Amino acid sequence: MKDLARFKTALGQVISDRRTKLGFSRERLARITAISIDDIVSIEAGGKDPTLSEMIIISAVLGIPLSTLITLTEASVE
Repeated sequence: MKDLARFKTALGQVISDRRTKLGFSRERLARITAISIDDIVSIEAGGKDPTLSEMIIISAVLGIPLSTLITLTEASVE
């Protein structure tokens, strides 16, 4: 599904942008969230569908509500 692929790519970019803004490396985000570095890389590249639990954890660590993460992603897809 083309729209899903665009959403996953946008989500990964939003996560990457926020992580970078906070000065976190991928390794640090992986360590804090207990999500593997390979999964973080894949999520940011738009290749992995993060689970709801992963999205909740990532958004909390990045200091934004899950709803904001989704809203930012949707806005970048439009």
